[in-house]
Amino acid sequence: MEASNRFGVLSVYFGIAGLLATIGITEAERVRIPGFGHLLTWMDRLGLVRPPPPDQAPEWRPRGLLDLSDDRVLQWILVYSVCFAIWAMLMALLAEHQREESSSLGLGFILGALALYVHGFEYGMSALLAGGVALVLLRRGET
Repeated sequence: MEASNRFGVLSVYFGIAGLLATIGITEAERVRIPGFGHLLTWMDRLGLVRPPPPDQAPEWRPRGLLDLSDDRVLQWILVYSVCFAIWAMLMALLAEHQREESSSLGLGFILGALALYVHGFEYGMSALLAGGVALVLLRRGET
């Protein structure tokens, strides 16, 4: 990776990560059975869940900050997917500002906007509109 197009390439990587995370969370929410606990079942199969001692029954505890649940994992993936999408668009605009010569500038921005579009039509269209305005302002400031 050359130093002259590093932001454009980073934009594509962030865009791909944001889009994959967005598609993953959308599919996970679509096939998820509420109350089933896929994460707990998976962790139990791996031996990561500590069962109660044989002479005691399972007991309820208050939820801690680091306790994992299916809903909490999906929320964190949602946050990361939106952050990756926004970073992809910002990196593309930064690459445009640095006048990098690369076709990855537009691709990274479009992937980030597409990741936001999967979350909601209005998010994706707003991102494209804001990016278009920012691009016009960047190019107008250069002349």
